[in-house]
Amino acid sequence: MTHEKTLNKGNVALAAALVTLTFNPVFEAQAFTGTASATAVVATAVTVNGTVPLHFGSITIASAGTIAVDPAGTRGAGTGGVTGINAGGAEVAGSVLVNGASGVPIDLTVSGTGATLSNGTATMTLSAVDVVAAANGNSTTVTLTAAGSSAVPFGATLNAAGGEGAGTYTGTFPVVANYQ
Repeated sequence: MTHEKTLNKGNVALAAALVTLTFNPVFEAQAFTGTASATAVVATAVTVNGTVPLHFGSITIASAGTIAVDPAGTRGAGTGGVTGINAGGAEVAGSVLVNGASGVPIDLTVSGTGATLSNGTATMTLSAVDVVAAANGNSTTVTLTAAGSSAVPFGATLNAAGGEGAGTYTGTFPVVANYQ
C-alpha cells in the first residue's frame, strides 16, 4: 500500500507539471499600425476700410479750445475759443467697415488720439477717440454679421491751439482689427 501512495503522489506531481506547461501562454511581439489626422481652417483675413470720414463740420477758432463729435454724430458745444457754426458742412461721426469671417469676434482699436490734421500750413490734433459701445474708449469687440462685416462708428475731440488759419484740415490715423 505504500507503493500505491507513492505512485499516486508521483502522478499528481506529473499532472501538475503538465497542466502548468499546457496553460503557460507564449507571448509574441506584435506591431499594429494606424493613422492620425490633422485639420486647419484658414479664416478670411480681417480688413478695415474707412467708409465715412469723421467730420467736425464748420468751426471758428478765436483762441485755443476743443470741439467734439460723438459716435452718434452729435457735435458738442466748443470750449475755449472754438465754436461750431452751421455753414459749409454738417458734422458726421466717422465709421469704419470691418470685414472678415462671419460670427467671429474681432478686437477693434481706433488709434486716433494724437493724430494730426493739417491744411498744409497749420495743424490741429485729435484726442478722446470714442468708439460706439466702448463706453468712452477707443477699443471695442465686434462680432461680424452673417455677411462677414460690421460698421463701427467713432467720434473724437478736435484740439485747436488758436491761430489756425481758414481751410480744410485732413489727416489719417490707424485702426487695428484682430481676431480674438
